[in-house]
Amino acid sequence: MSRRFLPVAPILVLAFLVGGLSAIACGSSSKSATPTPAMTMAPAATATKAPQATPTVTPTRGPPQSVTATISDTGVTPMVIEIRVGDTVTWTNNGSSIQRLVQDRSAFDSGNLSVGQTFSHTFQTAGAFPYHDEFHSQWTAVVEVQ
Repeated sequence: MSRRFLPVAPILVLAFLVGGLSAIACGSSSKSATPTPAMTMAPAATATKAPQATPTVTPTRGPPQSVTATISDTGVTPMVIEIRVGDTVTWTNNGSSIQRLVQDRSAFDSGNLSVGQTFSHTFQTAGAFPYHDEFHSQWTAVVEVQ
């Protein structure tokens, strides 16, 4: 028994015509009828890459720095010293009398500094370190460590 195959193209054309005509017949009676498509295709989904985590980069810094400050007969300069953890501040007594620098929370105490004498302190933690001159309490300053 042999089978006979019908060409596919004429069958598709016939199906399209029947579908189109039935859509027109079911529509309104107005003069301009718009056929409704029998099937709607959804747009193809597009693949998106998941965002990748950006690595955190810690900037490197150079070797610890040394900063100088001066104690004079009128106060300490500069009044605000900005440094980084590991940096050292060196104060020099350029005044005409003994001076003594004391940090308000006891982080450092220079002891009595004679004229021309220096005192150095290395800051190992971040924060604000307000200090004053023990003999002239109105002479205040701060070291800000980042």
